Amino acid sequence: MTGQRPFLIVPLLLSLASVPHALAGTTSANFLTENLNARQVGLGGVNVVGVEGADSILSNPSGLSSLRRPEVEFSFATGHDDSRYSALSYGYPLSLMNMKFGVGGSLLFYTAGTIDVHSLDGTSRSFNAETSYLGALSFGARINRYVSAGVTPKFAMSTLVEQYRARAFALDAGVMLYPLHNWVGEKFTAGASLQNLGSQITYKTAGNDLPRTESFGFSAVTPENATLGSLLGAYQGEKASGQIMTHRVSAEYARGRYNSRAVFLRAGMRLNTHHENYSVGLGFREARFQMDYAFLSEIDFGLSHRVTVSFRFGEDLPKAGKDEKIELIDLRKEIEPAKKDQDTLMKDYYKDELPLIKEKPKNEDEYYLQDDDEIRRKKKEEEQE
Repeated sequence: MTGQRPFLIVPLLLSLASVPHALAGTTSANFLTENLNARQVGLGGVNVVGVEGADSILSNPSGLSSLRRPEVEFSFATGHDDSRYSALSYGYPLSLMNMKFGVGGSLLFYTAGTIDVHSLDGTSRSFNAETSYLGALSFGARINRYVSAGVTPKFAMSTLVEQYRARAFALDAGVMLYPLHNWVGEKFTAGASLQNLGSQITYKTAGNDLPRTESFGFSAVTPENATLGSLLGAYQGEKASGQIMTHRVSAEYARGRYNSRAVFLRAGMRLNTHHENYSVGLGFREARFQMDYAFLSEIDFGLSHRVTVSFRFGEDLPKAGKDEKIELIDLRKEIEPAKKDQDTLMKDYYKDELPLIKEKPKNEDEYYLQDDDEIRRKKKEEEQE
């Protein structure tokens, strides 16, 4: 019996180790809060604004409405103690009755690495500390030029020390606002999101709430200059269950932001937080391909790294970031040639059908507008006279 005692306390120790950022006894399944997208991490973790496409599925699903072409995205992250994250996302744009939609899905995998446990009798055993999976479906819609909204239902499964299993359902919801659209388009954006609203996750008999997170923020970007590029600034306030309000500020410099070829430099700070410090990132885009990298400084665990690769199908990104223009047709230019062609055909017709007419009337235009009976009647009257 004494040789088995260390194994009896392992589940408790590992369950605490698997949620290092949570307050004990308040929340669990904190892999749901991990930000894997390298661009968002490079921006200080800001993910409620400035997201568009597949990267919005696990952050603010309203960003799916900004999709212009299908997109697939893969993210990979390393953490402390050999922990690994990976996520695969796909987004697809739709339109109906002049309204833009976006649908997508994500699969996430997390492993906390292995841990060796030594018993009192000298034997040892290795355990996989935690293995978790997440599946998500997402929908976003552009309601009008000022508002977009979206939802993401999620299903999570988790296993601790290879024997304690749990599952949970959750829902994310988000909105993005463009209050200055009439003046600056989408260069100023405000947003809000609610993440991980759902059931408890229960390992064996102990149930814990999911790490519900409420966020709001805004971003602004300067006009693109062909020589100097453009600069984006963003702020996000965030409140997680059982924790104090935290703040995130960030900046992104881009050269060719709206072109098919672009380079990005990013930096961000976390304020009033007990486990994250600062982050730095970079990225480049070449036509349909984009790659981003970021490293995050964590106060207790050192550096962690993020890499995101995305590929977009279809046409290249529009240039200059301007609103789409509708080409107007000058109807006068279209009608005048057609009218001239019609007049020519009418003249040829009457010349072929009425060869008896020898002389042209004084008003030739009025003549060719008369019908056949009228012309024959006038010709007959002239002959009788």
